[in-house]
Amino acid sequence: MTTTGHLWLMCGAFRMTGEIRTLIGSNGPGMRDGPVQEAQLQNPRGICLCQNSGDILIADTGNHLIRRLSHDLLTLITVVGTGGRFGHVDGDGKKAMLSFPVAVVELPPGAPLSQDRRGRITKSKTSSYIISDSGNHCLRLIERSGDDLDLSFEISLYAGRPKEDGHANGRVREGLIPP
Repeated sequence: MTTTGHLWLMCGAFRMTGEIRTLIGSNGPGMRDGPVQEAQLQNPRGICLCQNSGDILIADTGNHLIRRLSHDLLTLITVVGTGGRFGHVDGDGKKAMLSFPVAVVELPPGAPLSQDRRGRITKSKTSSYIISDSGNHCLRLIERSGDDLDLSFEISLYAGRPKEDGHANGRVREGLIPP
């Protein structure tokens, strides 16, 4: 990944040929979905290989988005965020707002997501993802809300207090995340 909006793929990594080619971003920085030859990113920072689908999620930091690169490496689409403007809005992934997301990690099905005050643990039913939403000083949880064709996601606060930096111990969804 580069600060110029390119995502590079190292080909032959297992054969150690060392060939590197541009996968997304040949048109410079921007915010365009579509075929990888035309798609654009702006300052992508983190990627996550989705174990079940083979897709790749990308923290498109400069556009305040989470993007999905199809498993066949042919198409880039936005799955979380409105793009262009930063903020903190939870809910439907297409309407949610992020602020400088820098990393995405996958939680496997059955991973504990939260614990209430009585000690009851909520576990994920499908693959879930955690986003480091650096501009909002928090971690956000992405959960699939549709089937494989729908590609719908719901986003919610996982840890920290949006836009409030500092540190404090506590339960997930209550602690502070330092800047």
